[in-house]
Amino acid sequence: MRIATTYIGTHYEYTIQTTLRHCALLLHRTGGRSDAGTDLLGTWHLPTHEHPLRVLVQCKALKTKLGPNLVRELEGTFAQAPVGWRSRTHSHTHTYSGSGGGGGSVVGVLVSPREATRGVRGALAKIPGMDQVERDMLRAQDRWFALWGVGEERYEEVVEVVERLFPEEKPLLFARDGRVTGLTEEEMQVVRTALATGTTHTSTDTSTIKV
Repeated sequence: MRIATTYIGTHYEYTIQTTLRHCALLLHRTGGRSDAGTDLLGTWHLPTHEHPLRVLVQCKALKTKLGPNLVRELEGTFAQAPVGWRSRTHSHTHTYSGSGGGGGSVVGVLVSPREATRGVRGALAKIPGMDQVERDMLRAQDRWFALWGVGEERYEEVVEVVERLFPEEKPLLFARDGRVTGLTEEEMQVVRTALATGTTHTSTDTSTIKV
Protein backbone atom coordinates (compact mmCIF):
# COMPACT_ATOMS: atom_id res chain seq x y z
CA MET A 1 0.00 0.00 0.00
CA ARG A 2 1.41 3.37 -1.03
CA ILE A 3 1.25 6.15 1.57
CA ALA A 4 -0.46 9.32 0.30
CA THR A 5 1.78 12.32 -0.31
CA THR A 6 -0.60 14.52 1.70
CA TYR A 7 -0.26 12.25 4.72
CA ILE A 8 3.54 12.29 4.49
CA GLY A 9 3.60 16.08 4.26
CA THR A 10 1.18 16.57 7.15
CA HIS A 11 3.05 14.12 9.36
CA TYR A 12 6.31 15.90 8.58
CA GLU A 13 4.82 19.28 9.53
CA TYR A 14 3.69 17.99 12.93
CA THR A 15 7.09 16.36 13.45
CA ILE A 16 8.90 19.64 12.75
CA GLN A 17 6.48 21.55 14.99
CA THR A 18 7.28 19.22 17.89
CA THR A 19 11.02 19.24 17.22
CA LEU A 20 11.31 23.03 17.03
CA ARG A 21 9.35 23.39 20.27
CA HIS A 22 12.45 22.04 22.03
CA CYS A 23 14.35 25.05 20.63
CA ALA A 24 11.88 27.57 22.13
CA LEU A 25 9.88 28.02 18.90
CA LEU A 26 6.15 28.10 19.63
CA LEU A 27 4.45 27.35 16.32
CA HIS A 28 0.96 26.52 15.13
CA ARG A 29 0.20 24.67 11.94
CA THR A 30 -1.38 26.64 9.10
CA GLY A 31 -0.98 23.96 6.42
CA GLY A 32 -3.79 23.64 3.91
CA ARG A 33 -4.87 24.86 0.50
CA SER A 34 -5.06 28.46 1.71
CA ASP A 35 -1.81 28.48 3.68
CA ALA A 36 -0.08 30.79 1.15
CA GLY A 37 3.00 28.59 1.29
CA THR A 38 3.44 28.79 5.07
CA ASP A 39 3.16 25.53 7.00
CA LEU A 40 3.97 26.72 10.53
CA LEU A 41 3.67 30.19 12.01
CA GLY A 42 4.60 31.47 15.44
CA THR A 43 7.29 32.97 17.65
CA TRP A 44 10.85 32.23 18.73
CA HIS A 45 11.69 33.13 22.32
CA LEU A 46 15.39 33.95 22.74
CA PRO A 47 16.93 34.89 26.13
CA THR A 48 18.71 37.94 24.69
CA HIS A 49 15.59 39.43 23.08
CA GLU A 50 13.01 41.36 25.05
CA HIS A 51 10.33 40.40 22.55
CA PRO A 52 10.03 37.11 20.67
CA LEU A 53 10.94 36.95 16.99
CA ARG A 54 8.19 36.08 14.53
CA VAL A 55 8.82 32.89 12.61
CA LEU A 56 7.32 31.30 9.52
CA VAL A 57 8.29 27.79 8.48
CA GLN A 58 8.05 25.88 5.23
CA CYS A 59 8.32 22.09 5.53
CA LYS A 60 9.50 20.16 2.48
CA ALA A 61 9.41 16.38 2.94
CA LEU A 62 11.33 15.88 -0.29
CA LYS A 63 13.66 13.16 -1.53
CA THR A 64 15.63 15.67 -3.60
CA LYS A 65 18.05 18.38 -2.51
CA LEU A 66 16.78 21.90 -1.80
CA GLY A 67 17.40 24.15 -4.78
CA PRO A 68 17.22 27.93 -5.38
CA ASN A 69 13.58 27.63 -6.46
CA LEU A 70 12.56 26.64 -2.94
CA VAL A 71 14.55 29.52 -1.48
CA ARG A 72 12.68 31.93 -3.75
CA GLU A 73 9.41 30.31 -2.71
CA LEU A 74 10.29 30.92 0.94
CA GLU A 75 10.99 34.58 0.17
CA GLY A 76 7.57 34.84 -1.45
CA THR A 77 5.81 33.65 1.69
CA PHE A 78 6.73 36.86 3.52
CA ALA A 79 4.55 38.92 1.19
CA GLN A 80 1.64 36.51 1.71
CA ALA A 81 1.89 36.16 5.48
CA PRO A 82 -1.21 37.15 7.52
CA VAL A 83 -1.70 40.92 7.38
CA GLY A 84 -1.72 41.54 11.14
CA TRP A 85 1.37 39.41 11.57
CA ARG A 86 3.21 40.88 8.58
CA SER A 87 2.47 44.56 9.20
CA ARG A 88 4.89 44.76 12.12
CA THR A 89 7.85 43.29 10.26
CA HIS A 90 10.90 45.33 9.40
CA SER A 91 13.43 42.81 8.12
CA HIS A 92 13.86 39.09 7.74
CA THR A 93 16.53 36.46 7.95
CA HIS A 94 16.26 33.14 6.14
CA THR A 95 17.30 29.87 7.69
CA TYR A 96 17.79 26.91 5.38
CA SER A 97 17.96 23.14 5.90
CA GLY A 98 17.65 23.29 9.64
CA SER A 99 20.56 25.64 10.41
CA GLY A 100 19.81 28.57 12.68
CA GLY A 101 20.06 32.30 12.31
CA GLY A 102 18.71 35.61 13.46
CA GLY A 103 19.19 39.31 13.10
CA GLY A 104 15.80 40.72 12.11
CA SER A 105 12.26 40.84 13.46
CA VAL A 106 11.17 37.89 11.32
CA VAL A 107 12.87 34.57 10.65
CA GLY A 108 12.03 32.37 7.69
CA VAL A 109 12.85 28.68 8.07
CA LEU A 110 13.00 26.12 5.27
CA VAL A 111 13.12 22.58 6.67
CA SER A 112 13.81 19.35 4.80
CA PRO A 113 15.28 15.91 5.49
CA ARG A 114 17.66 16.56 2.58
CA GLU A 115 20.56 18.99 2.32
CA ALA A 116 20.67 22.07 0.10
CA THR A 117 22.37 22.04 -3.29
CA ARG A 118 25.96 23.24 -3.58
CA GLY A 119 24.80 26.50 -5.15
CA VAL A 120 22.47 27.29 -2.26
CA ARG A 121 25.13 26.43 0.31
CA GLY A 122 27.60 28.68 -1.49
CA ALA A 123 25.14 31.57 -1.46
CA LEU A 124 24.51 31.11 2.25
CA ALA A 125 28.23 31.11 2.98
CA LYS A 126 28.48 34.59 1.42
CA ILE A 127 25.84 36.11 3.68
CA PRO A 128 27.43 38.90 5.79
CA GLY A 129 27.96 37.73 9.35
CA MET A 130 27.69 34.00 8.62
CA ASP A 131 31.37 33.43 9.49
CA GLN A 132 30.85 35.14 12.83
CA VAL A 133 27.76 33.03 13.54
CA GLU A 134 29.73 29.85 12.86
CA ARG A 135 32.58 31.01 15.10
CA ASP A 136 30.15 31.81 17.91
CA MET A 137 28.54 28.38 17.56
CA LEU A 138 31.91 26.61 17.71
CA ARG A 139 32.93 28.60 20.80
CA ALA A 140 29.64 27.75 22.53
CA GLN A 141 30.08 24.10 21.62
CA ASP A 142 33.64 24.01 23.00
CA ARG A 143 32.56 25.68 26.24
CA TRP A 144 29.63 23.27 26.60
CA PHE A 145 31.82 20.18 26.21
CA ALA A 146 34.36 21.66 28.64
CA LEU A 147 31.70 21.52 31.38
CA TRP A 148 31.95 17.75 31.61
CA GLY A 149 35.69 17.35 32.15
CA VAL A 150 36.31 14.72 29.49
CA GLY A 151 38.45 14.54 26.37
CA GLU A 152 37.27 14.95 22.80
CA GLU A 153 37.27 11.18 22.32
CA ARG A 154 34.28 10.98 24.72
CA TYR A 155 32.18 13.77 23.22
CA GLU A 156 29.69 11.36 21.66
CA GLU A 157 29.33 9.63 25.01
CA VAL A 158 28.63 12.99 26.67
CA VAL A 159 25.86 13.75 24.19
CA GLU A 160 24.34 10.31 24.77
CA VAL A 161 24.30 10.73 28.56
CA VAL A 162 22.92 14.27 28.49
CA GLU A 163 20.18 13.37 26.01
CA ARG A 164 19.15 10.41 28.16
CA LEU A 165 19.15 12.22 31.50
CA PHE A 166 18.05 15.70 30.41
CA PRO A 167 16.53 15.54 26.90
CA GLU A 168 15.65 19.25 26.95
CA GLU A 169 19.29 20.30 27.41
CA LYS A 170 21.22 21.87 24.54
CA PRO A 171 24.11 24.36 24.25
CA LEU A 172 22.90 27.93 24.69
CA LEU A 173 24.14 30.46 22.16
CA PHE A 174 22.44 33.64 23.36
CA ALA A 175 22.02 33.49 27.15
CA ARG A 176 22.07 36.94 28.73
CA ASP A 177 24.52 35.91 31.46
CA GLY A 178 26.89 34.09 29.11
CA ARG A 179 25.89 30.59 30.21
CA VAL A 180 26.08 27.77 27.68
CA THR A 181 23.83 25.33 29.54
CA GLY A 182 20.36 25.42 31.03
CA LEU A 183 21.25 22.83 33.67
CA THR A 184 21.82 23.64 37.33
CA GLU A 185 25.13 22.77 38.99
CA GLU A 186 23.41 19.83 40.69
CA GLU A 187 22.14 18.51 37.36
CA MET A 188 25.55 18.92 35.75
CA GLN A 189 27.06 16.90 38.59
CA VAL A 190 24.64 14.05 37.82
CA VAL A 191 26.01 13.98 34.28
CA ARG A 192 29.63 14.09 35.47
CA THR A 193 28.97 11.25 37.91
CA ALA A 194 27.41 9.11 35.19
CA LEU A 195 30.45 9.71 32.99
CA ALA A 196 32.92 9.03 35.80
CA THR A 197 31.26 5.80 36.93
CA GLY A 198 30.61 4.52 33.44
CA THR A 199 26.84 4.33 33.97
CA THR A 200 26.14 5.67 30.52
CA HIS A 201 23.81 2.84 29.56
CA THR A 202 21.90 2.39 32.80
CA SER A 203 18.79 4.08 34.08
CA THR A 204 19.32 7.04 36.40
CA ASP A 205 16.51 8.52 38.46
CA THR A 206 16.51 12.32 38.14
CA SER A 207 13.00 12.85 39.52
CA THR A 208 14.31 14.39 42.76
CA ILE A 209 16.52 16.95 41.06
CA LYS A 210 15.30 20.52 41.38
CA VAL A 211 14.85 22.22 38.01
